[in-house]
Amino acid sequence: MKKALAIISILFLTFSSISAQKKLLSQINSLDTKETVNLKYNNKGQLVYFEEKGIVTFREFSFKYDKNSNKLSECNMNQDRGELVTNSKYHYNDGYITEEIVSSGKQVREKKVIDHIKIHIDNKNRLTKTVFDDGKPWEEFVYDENNNMIIYTQHSALTEGGSKIIKYKFNQDKSAFWAIEHIPAWFWAWHINSMRWCRDFIGQNNPNEFTTEDPKYGTDTIEVTYEYDHDGFPTKQYYNGKLVREFI
Repeated sequence: MKKALAIISILFLTFSSISAQKKLLSQINSLDTKETVNLKYNNKGQLVYFEEKGIVTFREFSFKYDKNSNKLSECNMNQDRGELVTNSKYHYNDGYITEEIVSSGKQVREKKVIDHIKIHIDNKNRLTKTVFDDGKPWEEFVYDENNNMIIYTQHSALTEGGSKIIKYKFNQDKSAFWAIEHIPAWFWAWHINSMRWCRDFIGQNNPNEFTTEDPKYGTDTIEVTYEYDHDGFPTKQYYNGKLVREFI
């Protein structure tokens, strides 16, 4: 009997340890922008769905993965319940990914629109840049060894517009996205402009400071602090002492 109880105890502790290491984020509540993001996963720990609820917008995303490589293969987006619907399929090449986008919905004048976009990545599958239609850089990304985005540059389409630069410093704590399986770093960076809530969590760690250099508004530095649970995952995020996000 004692031996059986000991085995059960060991199994419980092992399961608890695995659960702690693989804790999956289920909700992000952004108090400053009044947005809520709800996330769902399959039994492999892969993100298969999330929804964004804002004051005036609602978007749903669903994901599919290649059965052999586990690479992200497809993303479907539904904005405002049919206003805009997109289906993106990803084709992986050496140094870039081709995104084939089929758009439909009430906002699309034609019945169906198909676009092909090149996603520029490095040898670690991290987004390196986005470009304007003429091929000139729009956004540029620099990372550290933990895939944390340490420099983000956004160029103006106008020559005299200058460039906005954000520089990040990171701690060594686990990111809120740390346990999400097989969503590549390039995906969050690719959507950084329309998903501002994800820009702090592209890599493995959490930013503790970022400085924005804006040619229009000047330079501003934000100190970022956190509260953590007993497993070391962030539960609350503060900008200069003000609560901006909660994680569940």
